[in-house]
Amino acid sequence: MGVLDFIIDAKNKMLANIIIKKANEVMEGVGEMLNFQLDTKNKNIYFEIMLKGESEPIKISLLQYEFIKKNEKQYIMFQEIYASRVWIDLVLKQFILPKFAHDNLYELPQSVLKYLPFAEIIV
Repeated sequence: MGVLDFIIDAKNKMLANIIIKKANEVMEGVGEMLNFQLDTKNKNIYFEIMLKGESEPIKISLLQYEFIKKNEKQYIMFQEIYASRVWIDLVLKQFILPKFAHDNLYELPQSVLKYLPFAEIIV
């Protein structure tokens, strides 16, 4: 591993820890984010959540993300989304995304905007 790879990996781990902490605050009482991997080089996001009542974690992948600024708002756009549970994958693709992420664009909440510059830096 070269110095550049070390710096990228350290930055991604720092962001992952922040995201896990914030996600667990939001998910309190419903579940817990167990793992978050940000791959800024390949533009992929992977995470695992454990929801109350589930026996195994649910894995979700957002592939080929991109940050977009449109009409003074920040969005994340992704090409593909997958969930390890078929029913969750279907709910995401058929109900949640069409309602909240038109054209795979999801508006980022104000609370995460301050971390956005770090996620965009590939080094």
